[in-house]
Amino acid sequence: MSPRLPRQHEPSFRPGRRASRAGSLYLPVLATCLIGALLTSTVLMVVRSRRLTIDNHNRELQARLLAQAGLASARESMRANPNWRDMAVDGEVGRTVTYAEGSCDLRVFDPLDGDLTDDVTDPFVIQATGISGRSSFQLESSFHDQPQPVDSLDVDWAVGGSLTMTDAVLDGDGRIWAGGSVLSTNSSVAVDVAASGTVGGGTYLFESTGSVAPRTMPDPDSVYASLMNRATAINLGTAGTYSDNLCSNSDFETAIAPWSGASSVAPSCTLELDTAEAHGGNQSLLVTDRWWYSQGPEYS
Repeated sequence: MSPRLPRQHEPSFRPGRRASRAGSLYLPVLATCLIGALLTSTVLMVVRSRRLTIDNHNRELQARLLAQAGLASARESMRANPNWRDMAVDGEVGRTVTYAEGSCDLRVFDPLDGDLTDDVTDPFVIQATGISGRSSFQLESSFHDQPQPVDSLDVDWAVGGSLTMTDAVLDGDGRIWAGGSVLSTNSSVAVDVAASGTVGGGTYLFESTGSVAPRTMPDPDSVYASLMNRATAINLGTAGTYSDNLCSNSDFETAIAPWSGASSVAPSCTLELDTAEAHGGNQSLLVTDRWWYSQGPEYS
């Protein structure tokens, strides 16, 4: 018996199907990796952009805070040193204040004439520039030093010493203060009266208060010095001549018409001709029956 050889089979292919290859899987995997890398890069760029935006915003806020801190520091230095204007160089004061998160450049100048030292009453401007990283913020504040007015100006009529009224009628809507005492004799006072001393005498129709806190009166020498520094001198030789008759009105001095006695809130007063107190004319106008401050002659 002869041995049988193994039967060899030819490879067969079914119609419509292709042989699978391992390399065909690389393309989808590679595409997936590229998409993942692109998404990761995009997310990182977005995060970095947001961090830069937040950092810039924080720097801007920090620069603003530094400017505010520098402005407050400048004002405090001025309060501590009343002669701070003497520190000016070329008419200005400038310095840099360093902080942990940045710095502030300060500049103080006179907006009127550029010189801080020529007049202590001139206004001044503080310019504060806060710097943090690449961000900066600038503040400007204008100041005008004005002396505090004395409290005696808070009332309508202030007397440094005592006040005495005899056979007087005082009426109005103001207030009176006296540094001493107030004494009214046979008088009618229809205003509020206050005194650091006592208030006594006549009839007080409104408030009358004694032993109140004293007020500060202006210093006459200071008032005169201020007037001389600010007033304009007038040459008396060019001021004109003086005459007894300061004004002339022939209608007023010689006849009543077209003048009439009138008042906005009270009954009309009476107008009469007067020859005893005539200036340049023969007669003048005399007002009688007047009992209110708004009564008087009216031209029509």
